[in-house]
Amino acid sequence: MTTITKKRPQCWKDRKPIKPKHNKSAQLKIEDVSKPDANATTTAIITYLNYNGCMARRINTHGIYDAKRQTYRKLHGQSKGTSDIIGMQKGSGRLIAIEIKIGNDSLSPEQHGFLNDVEEGGGIAMIAKSFDDFLKRWEYRKANGKI
Repeated sequence: MTTITKKRPQCWKDRKPIKPKHNKSAQLKIEDVSKPDANATTTAIITYLNYNGCMARRINTHGIYDAKRQTYRKLHGQSKGTSDIIGMQKGSGRLIAIEIKIGNDSLSPEQHGFLNDVEEGGGIAMIAKSFDDFLKRWEYRKANGKI
């Protein structure tokens, strides 16, 4: 009988450098590589959670772009402030809400309220500025019995 082993993806470790916006033949600068990308950060966090006893999904909070109006249309049933990543711990059923904030981006009042509601309800709420930032916060909470 053959057993199938599930190999863990290494996407949160294998970070690809961000291409500079200037000439293609120019040298890649250190500051270009060190800039975190919201999309890659979100994907890495979701992958990590899904392989570590949780179920997590990305939540589209941007709406759909309407080229005719040149603006984003709100999705039907979408509420302001919902976190970028929503999930749950498989064993306990606790809600997980993670908001991704890159660079100078800050929480809106609605996002702040949503995260507070999750915490008050016994869930896990956090803000992540990068995958490394998320991992430090996650491991700290785990070490202190909060996860």
